[in-house]
Amino acid sequence: MESTVNTPSNSRRSGSLERHKPRDRLAAGFLIGVMAIGSPILWVVVPTGASWAAAQLTADQTTHLQITVPLVIAGMVLFARFLFWVNKLYLRIVARGIELEPEDEEGHPRFMRGPLEPILVFSLVIALIALTVWFFAFAENPSHQVF
Repeated sequence: MESTVNTPSNSRRSGSLERHKPRDRLAAGFLIGVMAIGSPILWVVVPTGASWAAAQLTADQTTHLQITVPLVIAGMVLFARFLFWVNKLYLRIVARGIELEPEDEEGHPRFMRGPLEPILVFSLVIALIALTVWFFAFAENPSHQVF
């Protein structure tokens, strides 16, 4: 018969939501949903919205580009900060009662990382695939003004 002793290494790995209240599980699920919906918004909607906003301000292509680039950068930074705040909130809910060792074997400090990083990478890959498919399959030929 195998006994389960709650050693620091066991308790550190048991970060599941099984021991949390239903309200905490619901909140954590909601926050994961916000991050899952917010990540594609970061890659698609923010740049598109910035380009649309710049088009409302000017009709000149050069000025449009000069307005769009800073708007996209600022919008993505601000929206990414929001997503990181949601991730931090998720970690506060889920990590309640979990104690990590202060350093790993090599002496580096440990940090808890939430689900935002893989969600961002996955949504970026999907957005790039969608952009490639759109560009090669659906985009019309560029106008003569480009060349």
